[in-house]
Amino acid sequence: MRRLAILALAATVVGFISPAFAQSAGSEFSMQRAVFVARNVGVVGINEVNFYDGKWQIQGRASGGQNITVEVSADTGEIMNVDRWW
Repeated sequence: MRRLAILALAATVVGFISPAFAQSAGSEFSMQRAVFVARNVGVVGINEVNFYDGKWQIQGRASGGQNITVEVSADTGEIMNVDRWW
């Protein structure tokens, strides 16, 4: 019975870790570095960070109160797009 409990616990831990590892394994440019790039473009407050289609998308606010979205390449760290709007 104890062995079954240990196996169930191990399966649970692997189940929680695997999705995070799968998302970060494909991107060489980390989320923290992408946020740093976005802050250099003018993002002051961050509302949301998403990873899809090989890029990081950081949504937040600029210092003037505008909404801002910055897309950063996960491969190179290059800024792909910046949108600002009220």
